[in-house]
Amino acid sequence: MKSAFPTLLLFFASTGSPLAAQEPSPLAQSQSTSPEASLEDVRWLIGGWEGYDTEGDRVVENWRAPIGGLMVGTFIQTARNAAGAEVVEATEHMHLWEEDGTLKFASMSIEIGSEPIIGPRTVTAIEPCAIHFDDMVMQCRDSADPAAGLIVTYGEDDPKAGARQYVIMYEKAGDN
Repeated sequence: MKSAFPTLLLFFASTGSPLAAQEPSPLAQSQSTSPEASLEDVRWLIGGWEGYDTEGDRVVENWRAPIGGLMVGTFIQTARNAAGAEVVEATEHMHLWEEDGTLKFASMSIEIGSEPIIGPRTVTAIEPCAIHFDDMVMQCRDSADPAAGLIVTYGEDDPKAGARQYVIMYEKAGDN
């Protein structure tokens, strides 16, 4: 079973949609300084998103509007067991907040049956409808229409398969 976010590299994309032609932004290289950014810059994330990852597993992500200087998000990844039933494979609890004039991201990822993975991240670039971290990119499919979809790319170091990159394709599933 793969972990959803061990070295979290998120990138949102859409399966089977004409919007899937949008090229994902490349994963950012580490930088010594972070750009100026605020929660206002990532309000396009607010709401519910549903889609499928590269391996065909269903994913659901939900971001709340900022409260007290914090945006909170949740992530659920499911898979099919041997009997064909959908089961939760991993979950994640995510935070975005402002600090020192930029954004910070931290999450606790839990693959069912494994130890939690907790990791803070620093913003490396911000642009309209996209936020880049050293190991993750979150962006709109269409910057003119943020509700058109969300693209998340993340990677992990799999002991058996080596370094891998996953693409998650989301469609808007609701508002908060």
